[in-house]
Amino acid sequence: EIAELLRNSNLFVLSSISEGMPVSVMEALASGLPVCTTQCGGVDELINEFNGKIVPIRDYQAMFDFVNKCILGLVTFDKDRISKHLVSEYGNYAFRKRIMEYYTKVLS
Repeated sequence: EIAELLRNSNLFVLSSISEGMPVSVMEALASGLPVCTTQCGGVDELINEFNGKIVPIRDYQAMFDFVNKCILGLVTFDKDRISKHLVSEYGNYAFRKRIMEYYTKVLS
């Protein structure tokens, strides 16, 4: 049900103060959703100009401004590109490749 809700949404908003690696952001990106998130940890390597925006923690005005621009259609995103990028960087194949490269270096 959650995957279906994400696929039928237009934007994912995360207003956390602190996160490790926010899996919810990765799930949203995998569904093709652009993301507006606070600088809460773990998002720097996930969010870029092609898939969303990072705003300072507790800067609700910046978050509102970005969300409003999305609602008004002033900022648009390619959902297919968002999904494909997340899968290519963090999907099963990419994860296995990074793990194998790591262990190859460690064991050699």
